[in-house]
Amino acid sequence: MGFTTPLLFSDATRTIDELDDLYGAMQYVEIDTTSLKQTSSVVKESIELTSELLIKACKRCSLIREVYNIIAEADTYQDLAEVALESDIPFEPVDGLNSSWSVRLRQYGAYAKNNEGQRFGKRIRSSLSLEKQAIFSMSTLFEKLEGPVNLKTPARAFYIFEGLQGSSSKVFAIKLATGPKTSTIAPITRICVTRTPLCPVAAFLMCNIARIRPQNTVLDPYAGSCSTLLAATMIESSCKTVGIDIARASQINRDDILEDFAARQLPSPIALVQGDCTQINVRHKARAAIGHEPFDAILADPPYGIREKPSSKPPLVQLVECMAEDRQNNTPLLKTGGRLVCFVPLAVTEELVFYIPNEELLKSAGLKLSGMKEQPLNEILSRWLLVYVSK
Repeated sequence: MGFTTPLLFSDATRTIDELDDLYGAMQYVEIDTTSLKQTSSVVKESIELTSELLIKACKRCSLIREVYNIIAEADTYQDLAEVALESDIPFEPVDGLNSSWSVRLRQYGAYAKNNEGQRFGKRIRSSLSLEKQAIFSMSTLFEKLEGPVNLKTPARAFYIFEGLQGSSSKVFAIKLATGPKTSTIAPITRICVTRTPLCPVAAFLMCNIARIRPQNTVLDPYAGSCSTLLAATMIESSCKTVGIDIARASQINRDDILEDFAARQLPSPIALVQGDCTQINVRHKARAAIGHEPFDAILADPPYGIREKPSSKPPLVQLVECMAEDRQNNTPLLKTGGRLVCFVPLAVTEELVFYIPNEELLKSAGLKLSGMKEQPLNEILSRWLLVYVSK
């Protein structure tokens, strides 16, 4: 069984024209699940990548727009219909006698041009005349489908793709899942907005890198308007989240934060602690909210230079020092195997080593650097995404 996963990437530093180019294009990954297996680092055994696992991955990954099951490939519409008729296509209604369905045409590459030379992408759709022509040419297939046609919310959404590189000229597929609507937690949609809100794509990335799972406990020691905690609960609604922020009520309205969760029908944080995360009593309150246990994941995007008290030490170094103190007091902030995922912004002329904990401090805190990745923001600024694992 083949799966084609269209991917759309966005970056806040890109220009409007560059974003239009990305949204009008189609980047995709094709996975053959008939022979592909993966060794899980959690269960230490080989697991088959089924459609159910891919659907779950799609629903939590902000960079995946949709997942499709490829039913047939051919060079003509007629051949495409014949190949599809020989497949395991769900002709029968999937959820009762009135199971609805739809068929849409999507064209890319050399196929994605109409008389004006425009391309078809996310915003520009294929013409109805071309779509009708394709459907009419495959009428032997669609006559087999039962249930009403519903173009807006069909139970079975079929697509005809043309111009996908590495495949036949025409592909017939059924949509299995849609990626999360990260725009629903974008700063422009929020009641509580801070001066430097984290974009939802970055928040989702941090949650996935932290490997957030059902029932996990998640701490953001620089919570702000709680972008990371919103993303965590969108990914796993059973998560228990706690936020710490030094801002006073006049700077951040925590009732507005709770309203942001309620408006999206997401579980509210277990606690929103007002205070400095470098203070032991503040961290004690955070742990108390989850039964005085360490957290499964810590997500940190410190607001550098905006609200911190003056200090010669960068926020991440201060945080790891506090984690080392808690570990020595037998009240660890992070569980063994848990992950600390954080951003470290800096000017391109600066040395990263000054902003991150040294080996001695990491050893004291029981942390090991697992990975790091630079994201250039512009010609002057860059930021690093760092991942630490608790030993």
